[in-house]
Amino acid sequence: LFDAGYCLREQGEFSRARSTWNRLISQHSAKGAARKARNLLTTLRPPRQRMIDLARQWEREHSRWMALPYSERAKGIKGLEDILDEVGDCRCRESEFFLRSLLEKPDKQIQAIAAVPLLSVGGDEAAKLILSRLPSLTAAGRRAVLEAMRPRHLEKVKLDPIERWATGANQLVADAALDLLGRIGTREAARLLVEIIPAGDSVDQIPAVHRKKFDLILRSLRSIRDAKALGWLHDKVLDQDRARLLARIAVADALGRAGFKRAAETLSGLLTHPSAPLRKAAVQALALLGSASAVEDITRASRKMKRDAEFQREAVRALIRLDPTEALEMLLALGNHRDVALRTLVVTALGKISNEASLVRRIEALTDPAWQVRSAALRALEGVHDVRLVDALLDAMEREQGALLPQVVACLITVTGADLGPEVEDWRKYWQRERDRYDPVEIARKETDQKGGKTFVRKADPDAARTPSYFGVEIISRRIAFVIDCSGSMSQQVTVPKEGGGSESMTRIALAKSELLTALIKLRPGTFFNLVRFDNKPVNLNPKPVRLSPKSVKNAKQFVLGLQPGGGTNIYDSLAEVLKAGEVDTIFFLSDGAPSMGTFVDPERILEEILRLNQESQVTIHTISVGFSSTFMEQLADQNRGSYIVAGR
Repeated sequence: LFDAGYCLREQGEFSRARSTWNRLISQHSAKGAARKARNLLTTLRPPRQRMIDLARQWEREHSRWMALPYSERAKGIKGLEDILDEVGDCRCRESEFFLRSLLEKPDKQIQAIAAVPLLSVGGDEAAKLILSRLPSLTAAGRRAVLEAMRPRHLEKVKLDPIERWATGANQLVADAALDLLGRIGTREAARLLVEIIPAGDSVDQIPAVHRKKFDLILRSLRSIRDAKALGWLHDKVLDQDRARLLARIAVADALGRAGFKRAAETLSGLLTHPSAPLRKAAVQALALLGSASAVEDITRASRKMKRDAEFQREAVRALIRLDPTEALEMLLALGNHRDVALRTLVVTALGKISNEASLVRRIEALTDPAWQVRSAALRALEGVHDVRLVDALLDAMEREQGALLPQVVACLITVTGADLGPEVEDWRKYWQRERDRYDPVEIARKETDQKGGKTFVRKADPDAARTPSYFGVEIISRRIAFVIDCSGSMSQQVTVPKEGGGSESMTRIALAKSELLTALIKLRPGTFFNLVRFDNKPVNLNPKPVRLSPKSVKNAKQFVLGLQPGGGTNIYDSLAEVLKAGEVDTIFFLSDGAPSMGTFVDPERILEEILRLNQESQVTIHTISVGFSSTFMEQLADQNRGSYIVAGR
């Protein structure tokens, strides 16, 4: 109803629009659309009539604003902004003339608030005028204009002025300009983005300040979908040996994400390029393209680059994303590589191949010296029902301890359909009796899969618990990290149900601190642990996990008691730092909000990147969502073999 009324208003059918919106307001008064319609009822008249009233309002409000002390004008300008927003909404010649006249005024604050409404009224000529006035605007005004501009404003406008601001010193303005070039997405915009890419042979070699700009440029390049622009990126950058390496790396990524199939042959040719970062970018892009022929090319390149362990890891990651069946021989050969991360990835890839050789190698991996490989094997054997697997799991039960033991038991429960707890002798007796009549088909038919989060119920006396746990999740591991969100929203109240009935309220950060302090004093001897707090960026208690001792617990308690909310929510970098360190096998990750900053902010991209990192690390990630249920947090736990807990509302 709101959209119908809006369309009628734009067509000048004011009476019908009023009737439509009144019906919306009467039938759905509590809805947001009804509130918007109520606010717009006064706009249901000819634009020129509205402009007469708005011009009078402007004169009154402008006089009031001019009478303010200069130091108070920035705060008092909101009334003028609201009027000009309505002027822009009129979209008539009179409103365009009015806004153009304000843009000619010498006052920078007036120019800034007139520019954005003018974009909604005028076409490319208005855009040209506004771009020519950008140098005279405040930094905030430039940013607002660049964020408000759309490709339609710039169809007949040269983009050179935008390049100036994209390379400027003001970071926020530069970010807005780079984002605009990505939204424009034309061949010219692509050319400018490539020219702005910092010089360097790899991302790791450029300074941190340039790294951030490169990430923004890469994000803009990834948004390009125009066929001509993608073709130019391929022909003039990726397929040119003289092009800068960092530009080719960025373009390879962009073309892969855009699904530009014509790049497949070029990317295959780059798999053995002398530059390691470009080789890596090429294999990643081929995986994104999803070309069936890429498996053969990647396998061939892997044989040639057998001394490059990093390339081998990236090649196996690509095969995991594609179909690794045709690369079985290569994977079996790499399964004995000395590089733990590579062996871990190989086992994961073998989990996607359903044949005897793959199954035998996965079962053998349960005895690998590295726990990461054994963990990957347990996951790669999910869904397998075979007597040899049960035999191997029973042997694994006797060897394993810490975080892997419950994974072995869970796998046994799945493969046998029986639940005999954590005692290996009980399982041995059961299997001696049942082995000869084991029916894998019947077991598979009965298999069920439970999903969803568990609601946290706070113990009546948390200190009375005998086993260490955090938000109800038992702490079995001896190498753990607690990652705690300390963003500003953690100061909000949360209500938690109590054991035995009732509930209690406290701030989110207080709940997190209370549960963490209880967990710390219950940790088992021999445990290595670390604490990580994060807001805008992660901060570790220790450079790496420390052994449990009176001193380490005392330091940890002081760290926890000092936690204070404030700042943004940098989820990706906080988790990535712990995973890359490779020091723990279990993470308890607590947060109360969506990601708002960091290397990656989009939840889907964070899930993708964390899964990629954890293919090597094989860390269990338990997630605690404080104050709300979160699909993102549930998926994060699910794809990393963790428990998902909802703590309070």
